Amino acid sequence: MAELKKTPTGKYNSIEVEEYVRSLRTDYEKSLKEQRERIIQLREENRRQKSELSEYVKNERYLSSALIEAEQRAVEILENANVTAQDIQRGAKDKLDFINEKIDEYREKIYEIEDYAIKILQSVILEVSKIREDEIRETPREKLDFNIERIIDTER
Repeated sequence: MAELKKTPTGKYNSIEVEEYVRSLRTDYEKSLKEQRERIIQLREENRRQKSELSEYVKNERYLSSALIEAEQRAVEILENANVTAQDIQRGAKDKLDFINEKIDEYREKIYEIEDYAIKILQSVILEVSKIREDEIRETPREKLDFNIERIIDTER
């Protein structure tokens, strides 16, 4: 709007003043209306952001709680796994000890059987030797020579 001009008497024209005031009032009301609309928009945006923030805080609490619970569960799982592993190791060691004891027992039995077998073989050899000696004494000389010649022939 144009500036107010003074009349030659130094006064302002009342129509121009009223028009100027009306123009100011219109501009002021327009500005006030825009400000009110902006305030309403800002309040709505503020309300929406507070709601979103509330959701984020709620989610943060939930996630923090879930994370803490997951960490605790992981620790429990590891502890249980360690206990189970130790139990398995103890069981395996016990079984190994049992198997080694059985192996030692069987080894002792094998040694006993070997000793017994050796004694039997020695007695059989002794008996066979005695029988041969008896046969040799009882067998005529010609038969012995023949048998010796046959043994020599087969070796060639």
